[in-house]
Amino acid sequence: LGIGILMGSLVLEDRLVRDIRSRLDSIERRNGELQAQVEELQGQIEADEGFARVAREYLIEGQLQGEQVVVFTYERTDGGLMDQVRASVEEAGGTLAATIEATEKLRLETPAERDQLALALSSSSTAAQELHRELGGELGDDASAAAMDGATAREPSATNGQGGPAGRALDGLVTDLADAGFLNVDRAGDEPSLVPPASDFLVVGGAEDEPPFPLAAYTVSLSNELAGDGAPVLGVESSTSSWGM
Repeated sequence: LGIGILMGSLVLEDRLVRDIRSRLDSIERRNGELQAQVEELQGQIEADEGFARVAREYLIEGQLQGEQVVVFTYERTDGGLMDQVRASVEEAGGTLAATIEATEKLRLETPAERDQLALALSSSSTAAQELHRELGGELGDDASAAAMDGATAREPSATNGQGGPAGRALDGLVTDLADAGFLNVDRAGDEPSLVPPASDFLVVGGAEDEPPFPLAAYTVSLSNELAGDGAPVLGVESSTSSWGM
């Protein structure tokens, strides 16, 4: 009986040791995962701080004195981020001329919506991603041309803010897209042109929730074309955003 009790004790002890070791291994793995997450968050904080330094130099302390700024943004963007952008532009001495917001209708979930957008763009494309790319490219190209329309060396043109052919073409395109529900447009003040000559551009977006539609094709095409004629372009995404713009 004594031998049986001893053997049973040894078996239980061995199981207990294995259980403790397994738990210790699990704790070590979890600690490693947490450490990796901390390092990732520290990297994000450093990136955010770097952006803040660059953005502050661009946006604050009179850097936009007398400049007109046009914002391209997205439905579902964090309202707090947009408030910060408006405040920063004003603090920098600039004026927000217009906000052009891409809506969640750009999910293009139905053939009718894709056909409607293709018609507005005079496009033969039927794929959502290609239509997103064409939309971003056309808006960016027209807006950049409008900003340079009649302007020389970033000085306001002789059009006295009325805009030239490029500005009128952009206004027509944006009006059609807004009427179709693909864009929301907010004109600030009495500026006759949506994009005044010599405008600067901000591309602003981000939120913790999912984006209103797949952003990559539209955003890359828009940003590339906005910068194509040399107009200043700055991208802004909130640090808590899951969009990955």
